[in-house]
Amino acid sequence: MADIYKANRNVFALSRRFRRSGNVASPMDFGILVAVTGVGRGWRVIEAGCGSGFLTAFLSNSVGQEGRIVTYEVREEAVRIARSNLALAGAENVELVEGPLSVVEHEHPFDLACLDMRDADAALPGITGALRKGGWVFVYSPFMEQVAAVHRAAGDLPLKNIVTYEPLVREMHVDDRGTRGRTQFLGQARFLTFAQKA
Repeated sequence: MADIYKANRNVFALSRRFRRSGNVASPMDFGILVAVTGVGRGWRVIEAGCGSGFLTAFLSNSVGQEGRIVTYEVREEAVRIARSNLALAGAENVELVEGPLSVVEHEHPFDLACLDMRDADAALPGITGALRKGGWVFVYSPFMEQVAAVHRAAGDLPLKNIVTYEPLVREMHVDDRGTRGRTQFLGQARFLTFAQKA
């Protein structure tokens, strides 16, 4: 079964078999990421806050063998889980580093920087300097206060097209009486902020 998954590179199907170390990104988050940034074949990505490796596996598939991802994670248990998940996904174009984010160790520029970390606003100046002109920053935040801090920090940097989305998913109910949205919907607290290097 694993060979079929790897041959098809269906990351969403494969991710059902991933171990988790906390909240993970949803397929809608991935869709928004692609729609906003255009991430694709050959892109160079730097990531801080790999977690279980869900986003990393998706990005690995998106950038292909021509691309490269360097991802950082400070939690030892999360690193173990991510290594296992990335191996399952066949993500051979990923370098997973246990420790805090460091841009100075890598050849610049990057096309995309993904930050899923508490003080993403503090990391913005260094990460912006490591991006190519037109490259993107993507920040995944669980709290609105973090979003505000990122917007304030981005305003002081050569960044444009700064926008934040809150993805909400609602299933539709269809029966003989009609069709309507269910009263409950997926509203996991998460905010997706994007900014492009000017």
